[in-house]
Parts: sequence; structure tokens; C-alpha cells
Amino acid sequence: MGKSIEKYATTYVALGTVLGVWLLLLLVPGHSPKQIHASNGAATIIQQADEICSESFLHCTALTQPTYHSKYYWAGPRSQPYDIWETTGITPSGPVQMIFDAHSNNLTYFNRENYQAVQDTTLPVTVKTQAQAAFASANILQTLHLVPQGASLRLARAPSLLWGGNVWETVWVLHAPHQLPSRISLTIAKRGGYLLNLIRRRLPKP
Repeated sequence: MGKSIEKYATTYVALGTVLGVWLLLLLVPGHSPKQIHASNGAATIIQQADEICSESFLHCTALTQPTYHSKYYWAGPRSQPYDIWETTGITPSGPVQMIFDAHSNNLTYFNRENYQAVQDTTLPVTVKTQAQAAFASANILQTLHLVPQGASLRLARAPSLLWGGNVWETVWVLHAPHQLPSRISLTIAKRGGYLLNLIRRRLPKP
């Protein structure tokens, strides 16, 4: 009888120790797998942002260290929450903000904060027609690796002029394998054809 009690007591003590250690690991401040994944992703984001900044349509340098945000509403309170990386680059016309989806590492938001260069009359008008605007913006999406192999890309509507006729806006719908469809809007400068703004939003399942 005494041995049985001793056996059960030993078993309960062992179980209690395991449970105690497990609870301690949960309660002690540390890095969750999600945080570790985020930390490891910083180098990838730096590399991608650097590649984006090297493109001729951005003229961007001097990247800031990427900042990780969980469930971030980067396009306003009505947008879907994203886990994102945010970084800033510097261009001759001012800073640019870049936001990347932390799961796909895709660029989901780009904004050139100073549009002064749009009215720079020393630059030639290189994007004159709707067809040229569509071609230029599609080329930007391809260059930024936002159109993976096997994906379909179509215009949601005809390109339109904004900002007194100095800026083209194009809106695309992207269907990519193993991804939710997305809607991508771009504005590009009529003079020089460089990217001013990009917003990519996930679309609900059909």
C-alpha cells in the first residue's frame, strides 16, 4: 500500500513539474515564434527595399531600419489588418514610405510624400497616353515582383489623369496562384514616369 502511494505521489510530482515549467515558459517574457519570425524577416525586407530603391523610377536611397507592426491598419480604419514591415527611403523630391506584408514580403503600400517633382517642367513628358500609362504601370508591377509566374493581371478601368493632368492613375486586379485576389492602384508621374503611390489590398474570396 505504501509503495503504491509512493508511486502515485512520484507520478503527480513529475506531472506537476512538467506543468509548472510549461506555465513558467508561458508567463516569462520572451520572444514568441511570431516575434522570432518577424526578427528574422528584417534582413529580407532590407534587401527587398534596397532593390526597390535602386530602380530608376524611384531614385531612392538611405533606407531606415524596418519597423515591425502587428495587425496594422496601413490604409485607414476600414482596411484589413496586416502584419507589416515599414521603412522609409529618401529621394531627391523627399521621403518615400514603404510597407511590406510580413507574411508574403510583398510591397503593399508606397507613398512619395512630396509631389513637388510632379510639376517639374524641366522633365520631359514621357507618359502621354492611356496605353503608355498602362504599359508603364504594368512594367513597374513586374519590376517590383508583384506579378508572380502564372498570375493574371487586368485593368479594372481605363487609366485616368489626376492632379491637373500631371499624374496617371491605373487600377489593376491581380489573380495569383495560392493567393487571394488583390486590387492594386498606382499613380505615376506623367513627367518621368516614376512611381508616386501604390496601394495593394486583398479582395474577399469570390
